[in-house]
Amino acid sequence: MQNKQMIETYDQGSTDYDAIMQRYWHIDRQPLIDSLQLSPGQTVLDGAVGTGLNLPAYPAGVQVTGVDLSHSMLSRG
Repeated sequence: MQNKQMIETYDQGSTDYDAIMQRYWHIDRQPLIDSLQLSPGQTVLDGAVGTGLNLPAYPAGVQVTGVDLSHSMLSRG
């Protein structure tokens, strides 16, 4: 799939993305984020952050910068 087509697909699916992910592809994100052993004051780059489903798993005081090719996904995040 070309980048433009992929971005359009994610832009169009952004409204239902969270519901679909939580219903059909439930992932416990907490163990993965915990394995990073982050401390308050640290900064993390979350690539392909999408709608931000990972964000609640980050510890308080950690600065998260999220990037994504889909502007619709980012605006929901």
